[in-house]
Amino acid sequence: SINIEEKTTEIRHRGFCILRRHFSQPLMQACNQAFASILENHLETHVNDEPNRAPKNYIPLPLTPPFYDPHIFADDTIAAIVTQILGGEPAIAQYASDTPLEHSVHQQVHADLQP
Repeated sequence: SINIEEKTTEIRHRGFCILRRHFSQPLMQACNQAFASILENHLETHVNDEPNRAPKNYIPLPLTPPFYDPHIFADDTIAAIVTQILGGEPAIAQYASDTPLEHSVHQQVHADLQP
């Protein structure tokens, strides 16, 4: 069983948490494989963007499988963690990944959109 309080504390202190073996390996492999080509395309498209800044890669994800899967977005554990961080009745306004790469600058937990 995953300790929700422990995971929300991790997010607040580290900016992320890891839910080891929470999702099926085939689902995670499918997401990894699909994301690899999206990341490669993103990096090729943005190769000349602000060359002197540390990379912060906001990468929109398609609302299609494998990313759009109820095992991810309708998961009770994920919902409990998100509710602890964002409060009651959170809504998805954007579906994307903030992907850190080499030399990325750590960001504190924050909202990109204000309520």
